[in-house]
Amino acid sequence: MVKIKNPLIDKLAGKANSIVCFDCEFWHVYGDGYIEIQNKPSEYFLPREVGGFQLIRKDDGWDYDGYFFATFLPPSNEDVSFVSPEFATVLATTAAKMKTVQKKLSLNWNDAYKYKVHPTDFHLIDKSIALYLEDNHVQKYRKNISWLVDLLNLCSQSVVVVKGLSDLQSIYNASKYYSFTFQIPMRIKDIAQWNSRSRDKCDTAKLEGTYNCILDEVQDQGTARKKLREILPVGKAHDPTSDAAMTFIVALYIVQTTD
Repeated sequence: MVKIKNPLIDKLAGKANSIVCFDCEFWHVYGDGYIEIQNKPSEYFLPREVGGFQLIRKDDGWDYDGYFFATFLPPSNEDVSFVSPEFATVLATTAAKMKTVQKKLSLNWNDAYKYKVHPTDFHLIDKSIALYLEDNHVQKYRKNISWLVDLLNLCSQSVVVVKGLSDLQSIYNASKYYSFTFQIPMRIKDIAQWNSRSRDKCDTAKLEGTYNCILDEVQDQGTARKKLREILPVGKAHDPTSDAAMTFIVALYIVQTTD
């Protein structure tokens, strides 16, 4: 357990006693009746990986007890697109195999649904999913879908920090698909609302670019000896736990400069 003290976290939380920051990678699914992927009719997200952390207010600071990470099986009997290793938290050996398969696709990976590709590519989609599901790291963190119910319960009592609404929308889709109740977060801090400012300042609105751009300016002290960037699981982009950590530090910068 790490005791964190930072007035920007206090300001971000307001009266809330819990902050949850998370990020997802997705199963891309073809079908109707769900919140669609932007500009992609009849395609929707379901959570494939969820990573993040919680901060709990205790006395005059915030308790941080490490990060959470979970992976989920694809929906059964649905048209699920190719899984790209760029957006999968897999071992390096698995990623190399997935890259080899991806090079053989006739379409971009995120367009590679069975309803779109030639039947000769069906086995490539199946292979990417199989390689992903067989990965030791993915299997280690596999959770039952009820894990999302617990996450939503936590979010209903917390300020939830995200970049864009796709992560929450994917969980809403999951609640509809798997028939559980979607609980609305206490409050949402969406750093994507700062995208135009990020483009002006950093020449990009992408998360990693924005994070690197503001890192020298953000007041991210965590403890007397360590900054938050050293405490939180900051690593490579598209690892959900790392993306969540970068999202949180960018959120603090937004609070520092605009709120």
